[in-house]
Amino acid sequence: SPLQYSKNTILRNWPTNLRGRGYESERRVSPNHGRAKILGDSKADAEPSLVKGVSSAKRAGSALNSALIFFSSLSFIAYGVGAIFTTAMRHEFERYQLGGQRILVGLLQWAAGVGLLIGLYLPWLGQAAAGGLALMMVVALVVRFRIKDAPLQMLPAAGYLLLNAYLCLYGF
Repeated sequence: SPLQYSKNTILRNWPTNLRGRGYESERRVSPNHGRAKILGDSKADAEPSLVKGVSSAKRAGSALNSALIFFSSLSFIAYGVGAIFTTAMRHEFERYQLGGQRILVGLLQWAAGVGLLIGLYLPWLGQAAAGGLALMMVVALVVRFRIKDAPLQMLPAAGYLLLNAYLCLYGF
């Protein structure tokens, strides 16, 4: 078939001044068992992944991943707003011995929650937000160990750590 060309054949015929600058991936054709497949046309090919070896085609494609993204996002947006504005959270942060960082933590959680939502359109931002939230939950677990909380009180932080680590690696 005349559409079955290798990348080398196309690059040999490509203008010399465009080689090696990423332009060759815009319209390359690859053999696919007798049918030609044009590579580089999908949105998944255009958006890079922050995690090496994880294809960006796997991002936010499934209903489960989208539901997990919405759940984590809304949870952290609500928690961030609560940390900034509610008296109950002010007392919790004093119990954590982090009263001075309450506003900063609330803003970071709110921003990361929004970042997860934007990550549905910009996967790299969703991965960064999920990774940041996972790290924040590691710190939350350390704080809870330090103040000798019961294991049951540590479960939410551990659950959100696992959830956001999963989202960072496979959700976007």
